[in-house]
Amino acid sequence: MTCSICGKKGKLEYKKEKLCDGCFCRIIEKRIRKNARINKLFSKGDKILVQGDLAELVLKDIIKGLPVKIFKRKAVNKEFIKKNKIDKIVVNWTMDDEIINFLKNFFDGKKEKKDKKVVKLLKVVSDEDLKNFSKIKKIKFVPNKKDKNIVEMVEYMAERYPDTKEKLLNSAIALGKMGI
Repeated sequence: MTCSICGKKGKLEYKKEKLCDGCFCRIIEKRIRKNARINKLFSKGDKILVQGDLAELVLKDIIKGLPVKIFKRKAVNKEFIKKNKIDKIVVNWTMDDEIINFLKNFFDGKKEKKDKKVVKLLKVVSDEDLKNFSKIKKIKFVPNKKDKNIVEMVEYMAERYPDTKEKLLNSAIALGKMGI
């Protein structure tokens, strides 16, 4: 099969289109970059703490030329954050994490606790797409653990209605902005 964008050999399927590795990576990076730009996630002079190799790779690509300082840690340490005056913490939080968390809180009748320092840079991309992306880039990516029952429900809906995850993400974002 050929890539629907450039015509090279395409082996990945993304939104019912066959894509080559290069075009797939460009689409994923573009989605993440657009999310960062629209939501004004980073500013000049930010001190950013990054968790995970994949988030670090994407972050460095997105903030090219922006004068920021990046720190990398496996775990968040409050002392380190205070000592280095960290402004933002980039976490490995995907579209699947956001949806599952939204539905779990909705079913439990809870509100999400928000930390203004936490940046969910990867929340516009699914776990599956990030697995493919990280495989192409030869970087380790391990998805976060999720509630099995809710995951099964979302996957069942996504099989029947392909845009389910994007619609749920948009609902979670919209309700979050309203404080619900």
